[in-house]
Amino acid sequence: MSYDYMAGQFQEPPLSVFIDKGGSLMGNFDKFINILLEYEEMIPSKIEKKQGIDFSGRYVDGAIRYKDALIHYETIRKRQFNKIMSEYYKVNSNQNKKRIIDYGSGKGYMLFLLAQTGKFDEISGIEILPELCEICRENMKHVGYPEISIINDDARIYTEIDNYNVIFMFNPFPRAAMYDVVNRIDESLKRNPREMCIIYVNNIHDDLVVEKICGMEKKCEMNNLPRYGCTSAIYINK
Repeated sequence: MSYDYMAGQFQEPPLSVFIDKGGSLMGNFDKFINILLEYEEMIPSKIEKKQGIDFSGRYVDGAIRYKDALIHYETIRKRQFNKIMSEYYKVNSNQNKKRIIDYGSGKGYMLFLLAQTGKFDEISGIEILPELCEICRENMKHVGYPEISIINDDARIYTEIDNYNVIFMFNPFPRAAMYDVVNRIDESLKRNPREMCIIYVNNIHDDLVVEKICGMEKKCEMNNLPRYGCTSAIYINK
């Protein structure tokens, strides 16, 4: 799902993409999953719900306020994910086991895409809203990844990250919260020194990542979200 600033509303892709040869909405689950992986925009929520999945719906009812900043759930499109991961593979050649955690995992669309790459030995998501955690767990069951761990906790204070060596985040935190999060990451690297890669989409708090996490360097930056006027970056510590 994308936001059209000129129209001032969210635009979904045409339903014609999901119409089968008989003229009805796609009902076969396997075909649906293939479309979900191949189609580069977000799937219309009415199609998802027909399959018992809820990835794309923008979630604001349970939004929380943190020091004057409103936090809500929204995900990126697959073509943006593809570009980010292409750069990740280029800069991160380490062949050690990859354990990734998605900060602000929401309904789990990113977890699903990460699982489909087959590149990660362990995948987890941390999400502060219990409602989204429940939606995410149901989504993971439906798409065949019930083993993905969904952690209902506050990333500002969560410390059980010493076994992870990749972190993904789509700007889930206002600056004050991001300050706490990068401090937790830095503390983890001091407890358990290791190579850490951070994939940060819409990296508006870029300075906190490179200044507060010891040895963290920006390896690449890409303009993969031009509609939103923002960039993404990949960081690896020395």
